[in-house]
Amino acid sequence: MVNSHYVPRLILRNFSENERINYCDFNNKKIELRNIKSVFSEKGYYPDEIEKDLCDKIEVKFANLLHNKILKERYKVVLNKDELFILKKYLIITSIRYNISKSMKNYEVPENYVNSYSENFYSNINKVLASETLEQMYSYIDPLTASEETTDDNGENYGEIKLFAAIKNIIQSYVAIVSTNRCKEDFIIPDVGFA
Repeated sequence: MVNSHYVPRLILRNFSENERINYCDFNNKKIELRNIKSVFSEKGYYPDEIEKDLCDKIEVKFANLLHNKILKERYKVVLNKDELFILKKYLIITSIRYNISKSMKNYEVPENYVNSYSENFYSNINKVLASETLEQMYSYIDPLTASEETTDDNGENYGEIKLFAAIKNIIQSYVAIVSTNRCKEDFIIPDVGFA
């Protein structure tokens, strides 16, 4: 059973120094310096196959794009269709990779919604990871696949609706890549239509 990061180390490295990051432990009310291997992770959080696929099918590709193109360009980043797909696929995975089932229970979300989300969690990640083109991603937001049953199903299709929303919001949004002079940080911001 591997140590799975629900916040990838390739992101954590950008906020760390010598692979260590300031970590706030709310339960024990203390802030401490921790190795990025031990934060935002849990043993067995993902099945081993999904952990391997996350690495092979998106994280390595995104890391290469980030370090070899996006961070190297200082004024204008131009992405071709394949690079844009990698970026958007990574953003979709990022938006769905944390299992919010426990949090949903804390907010007294009805059990049928929690169960639907939980039951679809791994399969939704697999659907996105298996997609090799934007067109395949679009098949998950095709209006014909979102039948009228999904709008009034008493929460039984909530997990599918969450996937639909995540893909739709990112696929059909602009992406802003921002580099700042003041704090020397770089950001990738998807505009999901709320701005």
